Amino acid sequence: MEISHDGSTASFLDKTDWRKTIHRCLEECVRYEETTKYPQAVKSLVSAFSATYPGFNARVLVNQAIFNLKIKYRIKVINFIAEHPDYWFHPGKRMMIEPEMINGYFKEIFEFIKNLAAEKRMLLWGIKKISGGSQMED
Repeated sequence: MEISHDGSTASFLDKTDWRKTIHRCLEECVRYEETTKYPQAVKSLVSAFSATYPGFNARVLVNQAIFNLKIKYRIKVINFIAEHPDYWFHPGKRMMIEPEMINGYFKEIFEFIKNLAAEKRMLLWGIKKISGGSQMED
């Protein structure tokens, strides 16, 4: 579906704010790395990015990656507990290990989406010539 109100041949999808939203979510993930806000930032990115684009079903790819990572991290937790049976009896140990595991899980989701967006050229901004105008002062 092509719309050409202004001489542009960009599709309707290109003219929506979704690309800006995805960029904002990616920036928030980078900004909140290693903080308690990081998991929520990655969840927002998953929500913004997971969609069925023309010729590219990001929702299926992201959901499959998340499913695989959940399995991977459940195995990691099981192995860790098997190696450290006193883990549950020492709250101090849990407070040190759990955030590390949680951030690792969300970091892998973020990296997957970032790389997928780069592969699909979604991180590149289009360039459009605008006639006239002058530079704004800082």
